[in-house]
Amino acid sequence: MKKIIFLLLTLLAACGASAADFKAGGIYYNINEDGKSVSVTSSDDRNELYSGNINIPESVEFNSKKYAVTAIGSSAFENCTALTSVTLPSSVTEIRKDAFYNCASLTSFHIPSSVTELGDAVFEGCTGLTSITIPNSVTKIGRNAFCGCSSLRYAVLPNSITAIELGTFNGCHGLTSMYIPDSVTDMQFRSFGYCTSLMSIKMPPSLSRIGMEAFYCCSSLKSIDLPETLSYIGRDAFYECTSLTSLTVPADTIGAYAFPKCTSLSSLIISPSVNKIGNGAFDGCTQLKSVMLEDSPNPCEYMYPPFFMGRPEEPYAWPFETCAIEYLYIGREISSNLFDSIASIKAMSIGNMVTSIGNWFGDIYNLGYLEISPSVVEIKPGAFLRCTDLSTINVHRAEPPELFKYSFSTLTYQRATLHIPKGSKQAYSEAPFWKDFLNVADDLEPASIDNVTADADDGSFDVYDLQGRLLLRSAASGHDWREGLPSGIYLVRSSNGAVRKEYVR
Repeated sequence: MKKIIFLLLTLLAACGASAADFKAGGIYYNINEDGKSVSVTSSDDRNELYSGNINIPESVEFNSKKYAVTAIGSSAFENCTALTSVTLPSSVTEIRKDAFYNCASLTSFHIPSSVTELGDAVFEGCTGLTSITIPNSVTKIGRNAFCGCSSLRYAVLPNSITAIELGTFNGCHGLTSMYIPDSVTDMQFRSFGYCTSLMSIKMPPSLSRIGMEAFYCCSSLKSIDLPETLSYIGRDAFYECTSLTSLTVPADTIGAYAFPKCTSLSSLIISPSVNKIGNGAFDGCTQLKSVMLEDSPNPCEYMYPPFFMGRPEEPYAWPFETCAIEYLYIGREISSNLFDSIASIKAMSIGNMVTSIGNWFGDIYNLGYLEISPSVVEIKPGAFLRCTDLSTINVHRAEPPELFKYSFSTLTYQRATLHIPKGSKQAYSEAPFWKDFLNVADDLEPASIDNVTADADDGSFDVYDLQGRLLLRSAASGHDWREGLPSGIYLVRSSNGAVRKEYVR
């Protein structure tokens, strides 16, 4: 017991020991290891907090020796809530962690171009800070650097940093837009979490990774252009980004629950670079109506949750199982769990990179319209067996693809109308199982399906049906061409030659 009491007394004595080597001009300093320079620090017992306007000199004299002021030390101004401004000299090269933590009355701050590093949580909790410009001399911004700066509306980042660290702008509710410099390749955990007013962000072309919860609860984010260099989007990266309405995703891997509860998201384009989609990636995107998995020679697979001791670490959640998808474009081979049993799908197109259609879709009871590209040579058993509401099937291959007994249901053979290329009726009437269709029309033009592209154009455009018939010529941008057209899939050709498919409900 005596030994414990002695240790406690020793710790208390240490806590009360002098934190500063000397005081000059009302500012406390510590002498650095080089013996030639000093760092600004806090008062001895932290009861004497800095307040008002502080002007830090380039050098200071102590015991007849002159020292250069080169750093703002850790926690130097921590909890100085009455501090209104600080002027730093050009001799300062480093602002260490927690230096201005919870300085709630700071409204602006000038960082001289001599500074090369900002420490962790350097301005965390500075709720009055409204703007910050970080010079290009800074090569590293620490974790949580501006976390909780709820009034921050304007921030300029240097083109010398390579990462937006963990929590850098977490809780900056006042930010409305952000430009990320081209040097950044990594955006880490909650780098912009809870930026509830953030409406737009300019992503750099060099970005390769968006970390877990990077844009967590950014409820005002309306649009985001993700670069083609992106390889990974982490878990909950865009959780409850409830203002996102459309999205093109180019990443190699879309992580588990990457876009959950994006309740305004209505259209999604998945770029050819995407190879894996994680557990529950679009869980709760209840307004998602149109999904286009763009053409690619590489398959796209469901990424199962990790296993621990032979069991999954979390329940299986198919990426789109809670979505209300009505139109689906499949431009490559997929694993069976990506779009499994989404009963809301009404129309589907199979694109030009698919050669064999597997048992991919499960119970899509409401599928009424199916378009199959000329590249498909095989439709495997079970592919559309439970799609019992099919009424229109367009097959654009003159030579009948190989079909099996249970590729379609008996009801489909009896009720659906099979549309095939002109001049191919005899071939289909002799092919196994194709001959079982009771309603056949050879009325398709051989090359009516164009490659799907997400390119858009601000000029005029033409609208065609899937048979290549021109329905509307030179419509002006903004014209509602869908008005009056029956439900189905249409080709929209922009004035620059780009073609996209759109589904009219």
